[in-house]
Amino acid sequence: MKILVLIMIVLFMYSCSMSGDYEDLPNNWIYIRESGTAISIDKRSNDKLFIPYTVIEYKNNNEWLIACQVNNPKAYGPILTDSIYIAIDNPRELNFWIINLQKDIMYGPLSLNEYLKKRIELKLPKGLKLELKL
Repeated sequence: MKILVLIMIVLFMYSCSMSGDYEDLPNNWIYIRESGTAISIDKRSNDKLFIPYTVIEYKNNNEWLIACQVNNPKAYGPILTDSIYIAIDNPRELNFWIINLQKDIMYGPLSLNEYLKKRIELKLPKGLKLELKL
Protein backbone atom coordinates (compact mmCIF):
# COMPACT_ATOMS: atom_id res chain seq x y z
CA MET A 1 0.00 0.00 0.00
CA LYS A 2 2.81 2.42 0.90
CA ILE A 3 4.49 1.72 -2.43
CA LEU A 4 1.26 2.49 -4.32
CA VAL A 5 0.88 5.80 -2.46
CA LEU A 6 4.53 6.65 -3.14
CA ILE A 7 4.12 5.89 -6.86
CA MET A 8 0.98 8.05 -7.03
CA ILE A 9 2.78 10.97 -5.32
CA VAL A 10 5.74 10.71 -7.72
CA LEU A 11 3.43 10.56 -10.76
CA PHE A 12 1.44 13.54 -9.50
CA MET A 13 4.58 15.62 -8.94
CA TYR A 14 5.96 14.63 -12.35
CA SER A 15 2.73 15.57 -14.15
CA CYS A 16 2.62 18.94 -12.40
CA SER A 17 6.20 19.72 -13.39
CA MET A 18 5.43 18.91 -17.03
CA SER A 19 2.31 21.04 -17.27
CA GLY A 20 4.16 24.25 -18.20
CA ASP A 21 3.74 27.82 -17.09
CA TYR A 22 0.93 30.14 -18.00
CA GLU A 23 -0.16 33.66 -17.20
CA ASP A 24 -3.68 34.98 -17.51
CA LEU A 25 -3.94 38.16 -19.58
CA PRO A 26 -6.91 40.55 -19.96
CA ASN A 27 -10.08 39.49 -21.81
CA ASN A 28 -9.43 35.73 -21.83
CA TRP A 29 -5.99 35.87 -23.45
CA ILE A 30 -3.24 33.65 -22.02
CA TYR A 31 0.56 33.39 -22.20
CA ILE A 32 1.58 29.72 -22.38
CA ARG A 33 5.08 28.30 -21.89
CA GLU A 34 4.99 24.58 -22.59
CA SER A 35 8.76 24.25 -22.94
CA GLY A 36 11.83 26.37 -23.72
CA THR A 37 10.72 26.82 -27.34
CA ALA A 38 6.97 26.17 -27.18
CA ILE A 39 5.90 29.64 -26.00
CA SER A 40 2.74 31.24 -27.39
CA ILE A 41 -0.02 33.71 -26.63
CA ASP A 42 -3.56 32.47 -27.25
CA LYS A 43 -7.16 33.59 -27.01
CA ARG A 44 -8.89 30.96 -24.84
CA SER A 45 -12.23 31.04 -26.66
CA ASN A 46 -10.89 31.26 -30.23
CA ASP A 47 -8.35 28.79 -31.55
CA LYS A 48 -7.66 30.97 -34.60
CA LEU A 49 -6.37 33.94 -32.58
CA PHE A 50 -2.84 33.29 -31.36
CA ILE A 51 0.79 34.24 -31.68
CA PRO A 52 2.62 31.03 -32.59
CA TYR A 53 5.84 29.57 -31.22
CA THR A 54 8.24 31.07 -30.12
CA VAL A 55 7.27 34.27 -28.31
CA ILE A 56 10.50 35.73 -26.91
CA GLU A 57 9.07 38.83 -25.23
CA TYR A 58 5.75 40.53 -24.65
CA LYS A 59 4.33 43.49 -22.75
CA ASN A 60 0.73 44.40 -22.14
CA ASN A 61 -1.70 46.69 -20.41
CA ASN A 62 -5.48 46.22 -20.19
CA GLU A 63 -6.05 47.31 -23.81
CA TRP A 64 -2.95 46.34 -25.80
CA LEU A 65 -0.43 43.53 -26.05
CA ILE A 66 2.79 43.78 -28.04
CA ALA A 67 5.07 40.83 -28.70
CA CYS A 68 8.14 39.66 -30.54
CA GLN A 69 8.15 36.14 -31.96
CA VAL A 70 10.95 34.11 -33.52
CA ASN A 71 10.07 31.83 -36.41
CA ASN A 72 10.07 28.24 -35.26
CA PRO A 73 9.43 25.22 -37.51
CA LYS A 74 6.74 24.08 -35.06
CA ALA A 75 4.82 27.27 -35.78
CA TYR A 76 4.36 26.79 -39.51
CA GLY A 77 0.77 26.62 -40.63
CA PRO A 78 -2.14 28.90 -41.40
CA ILE A 79 -3.49 31.28 -38.78
CA LEU A 80 -6.27 33.84 -38.79
CA THR A 81 -5.30 37.46 -38.29
CA ASP A 82 -7.40 40.41 -39.41
CA SER A 83 -9.80 37.88 -40.99
CA ILE A 84 -7.18 36.67 -43.49
CA TYR A 85 -5.42 33.31 -43.36
CA ILE A 86 -1.67 33.73 -43.62
CA ALA A 87 1.18 31.30 -43.24
CA ILE A 88 4.03 31.81 -40.83
CA ASP A 89 6.47 30.91 -43.55
CA ASN A 90 8.53 33.98 -44.25
CA PRO A 91 12.24 34.70 -44.37
CA ARG A 92 12.23 37.10 -41.41
CA GLU A 93 13.84 35.88 -38.25
CA LEU A 94 11.78 38.19 -35.99
CA ASN A 95 8.07 38.95 -36.23
CA PHE A 96 6.26 41.61 -34.24
CA TRP A 97 2.63 41.51 -33.17
CA ILE A 98 0.13 43.99 -31.75
CA ILE A 99 -3.15 42.81 -30.25
CA ASN A 100 -6.07 44.96 -29.18
CA LEU A 101 -7.07 42.79 -26.21
CA GLN A 102 -10.52 44.33 -25.80
CA LYS A 103 -11.56 44.03 -29.47
CA ASP A 104 -9.61 40.84 -30.30
CA ILE A 105 -7.91 42.45 -33.29
CA MET A 106 -4.46 41.16 -34.23
CA TYR A 107 -1.84 42.92 -36.34
CA GLY A 108 1.00 40.67 -37.43
CA PRO A 109 3.29 39.19 -38.27
CA LEU A 110 5.00 42.53 -38.85
CA SER A 111 8.56 43.47 -39.71
CA LEU A 112 10.26 45.89 -37.34
CA ASN A 113 9.49 48.86 -39.64
CA GLU A 114 5.85 47.78 -40.07
CA TYR A 115 5.56 47.36 -36.30
CA LEU A 116 6.94 50.83 -35.56
CA LYS A 117 4.57 52.43 -38.12
CA LYS A 118 1.57 50.49 -36.75
CA ARG A 119 2.41 51.61 -33.17
CA ILE A 120 2.15 55.24 -34.31
CA GLU A 121 -1.01 54.60 -36.35
CA LEU A 122 -2.76 52.89 -33.41
CA LYS A 123 -1.43 55.47 -30.91
CA LEU A 124 -0.04 52.89 -28.51
CA PRO A 125 1.12 54.27 -25.16
CA LYS A 126 4.80 55.26 -25.24
CA GLY A 127 5.39 53.41 -21.95
CA LEU A 128 4.26 50.12 -23.50
CA LYS A 129 7.41 48.93 -25.23
CA LEU A 130 9.53 45.85 -25.68
CA GLU A 131 12.97 45.78 -24.14
CA LEU A 132 14.66 43.87 -26.97
CA LYS A 133 18.25 44.66 -27.78
CA LEU A 134 18.26 44.55 -31.60
